[in-house]
Amino acid sequence: MADDKTTKTPEQPVTDSGPGKETPPAPPKGGH
Repeated sequence: MADDKTTKTPEQPVTDSGPGKETPPAPPKGGH
């Protein structure tokens, strides 16, 4: 499910890592 969030909505993973993820929505790093 986490993968879907990172691939589908790069602004959703903010909960995956924290508020820092919402800052760089342009580069979908995804963390992994």
